Amino acid sequence: MYGGHLLNRAIHSFVSVLSCAGTALSPLSASHAAADGAPSKVTFAAIAKRYLQRRADQLTPAGGGRRASDASTMGGELARTFAQEAVALTRRRDALRLIDGGYRSAEVEVTPGALTVDGSRARLDVTEYTELFFASVAADAPSDHEAYVLPHDLEFLRSGGVWRVTTDHARVAPGGPPPGTRLESPPPAPPTPDDPAPRPGDGPPADTRRPADGARGDVPMATQGLGAREKAAAVWYAEKYWYHHNGAYRTYAQDCTNFISQAMRQGGWRFIGSGFWSRKDKTKWYYGSNTHTTSHTWANAEDWGIFARDKSHRTARLGNVWYLQPGDVLQADFDPGSGKDHSMIVVAWDRRGERYLDYHSNDTWHRKLSYLLQQFPHARWYAHRT
Repeated sequence: MYGGHLLNRAIHSFVSVLSCAGTALSPLSASHAAADGAPSKVTFAAIAKRYLQRRADQLTPAGGGRRASDASTMGGELARTFAQEAVALTRRRDALRLIDGGYRSAEVEVTPGALTVDGSRARLDVTEYTELFFASVAADAPSDHEAYVLPHDLEFLRSGGVWRVTTDHARVAPGGPPPGTRLESPPPAPPTPDDPAPRPGDGPPADTRRPADGARGDVPMATQGLGAREKAAAVWYAEKYWYHHNGAYRTYAQDCTNFISQAMRQGGWRFIGSGFWSRKDKTKWYYGSNTHTTSHTWANAEDWGIFARDKSHRTARLGNVWYLQPGDVLQADFDPGSGKDHSMIVVAWDRRGERYLDYHSNDTWHRKLSYLLQQFPHARWYAHRT
């Protein structure tokens, strides 16, 4: 389970080394590069990395340890807003500590993209790859950290000969939960094409209180559910493609349910239906060559839930999120009453009963269930036994 991630990490580190090798530049170094008339992509990437590292550190004991040395990486409104965000992130850090110790450290890498420089202003696209290491790790835990990928459009301003980050447009995908280092609310999920009216959630949400029976419980099996081997195949798929998406499928702006459908397909779910005319039918589930020949149930969270549980009986409702097992699916309604926004798959659990989830929108690996519940206390959760 862990080997695929190590390969992803090795590839990403190799790219980062090629982009930024030997360039752990401070803003002072950046001012020297600018003075030579040639501010480079590497220069701005180094500043971006220090800014994002400082943000991630707020969730760890390092906290404000980098505050003095990195104060000059930010300027303008970003410097002012981050001072407030740092306080909120520190509160989140302390809340996670109460659960199981929280995070002990963070490692941030950035891969630079397009750069434009216009006089004293610059703009750089970067992809952030952050690993948050757990302070306490169960002996049978699937990994010692979680990871996420998040694209950013960063704006820089040169003042007094020094380049600073002044604006961070984090491209948080609609419907999905922002990473733990972000404070934004999940952007609302877009409506299904040609069917814009919001739909109610399907019955009562699952309980989030942790039961005293080891969090396994007596739970139902789906009438048309997957066997152990099929669920393992779905988990394998999620672990392989959580970050480097499978090119055999389209990637949607809100990609979470598309990703879950792919994993279920790998686990043995068969297509029902095809073509343009049945794409809105909640009893159908299929992928086509374009969005107009793909069922709404394939990539829309609300419709997927209706098909999976009510129409096809391929999943069964779980009354408590802590009954989820590897291969099961958890859905979230972040704006209660508007229908489900987000889908994710459980890929592992440990002897303490913790669940670990993978999902797209935003690409995340081994997020703890307890941490999600802490970050989004007002969400409604729908747990599916697959």
